[in-house]
Amino acid sequence: MKKIVKFLAIAVVMLGFSSGIFAQTTASASASAVIIAPLSIVQTADLHFGVIWRGTTSGVVTVTPANVRSATGGVTLSGLAPTNTVASFTISGEPTRVITITLPATDVTITDGTNNMTVNNFQSTPAAGAYTLAGATTTLNVGADLNVGANQASGTYTGTFNVSVNYN
Repeated sequence: MKKIVKFLAIAVVMLGFSSGIFAQTTASASASAVIIAPLSIVQTADLHFGVIWRGTTSGVVTVTPANVRSATGGVTLSGLAPTNTVASFTISGEPTRVITITLPATDVTITDGTNNMTVNNFQSTPAAGAYTLAGATTTLNVGADLNVGANQASGTYTGTFNVSVNYN
């Protein structure tokens, strides 16, 4: 019995010494958040290639992001109204944040309801890809190439294309 009491006494003493091993510890962390303006893009003008006289051979009409129009191949540019315009968009977001501008990567078809032409080689100012917003709003101008077929049918051709922006 003395051995049991002695053993229990030693066990109680040992438990008292080991309480520091199981002591609770505390660490702190901070909580924070960054609030930024939502990113948006609003179309303010449509891309228009102007009036074009068709030819017996195909050609390409280009409207640059600076709204400069040119033609190659068998098409002739007319000065008749409506004249050419770049597609224009207003991008709104948080200044100094990096965004990605994405233009169509494939051909876009425009139609008069029966006949088609394709628009491709989209270019923009600022250029597609990563862009740092200088202010709360930025103007994005988009130009492209219009592929006109030989003896293209007369008509008013329309279609749509998408431009997207997102925060990096």
